[in-house]
Amino acid sequence: MPTLVVALALLTGCAGEGVFGMFGPKEPDVPQAPAGQFPNLATAAPDIPRPPVLDAKGQAQMESDLEALAKQTQARGEAAAREAP
Repeated sequence: MPTLVVALALLTGCAGEGVFGMFGPKEPDVPQAPAGQFPNLATAAPDIPRPPVLDAKGQAQMESDLEALAKQTQARGEAAAREAP
């Protein structure tokens, strides 16, 4: 009978985080955050109106730069294909 009590005490101690898990608090003492300070999955994110990154002139310049880069890359690829055996 005494060995059964000792075995149960040891097994109860193993159920916690460590050997002395049954003696400590079950949850850490963490301060509660004020409501609405941290986003969670239950709340929808507010819609924030943001201006476009580029204006019309900037978009046109970016498109022309990308088209020029595409032509340059294609020309390099064709030149490499011609030189390959």
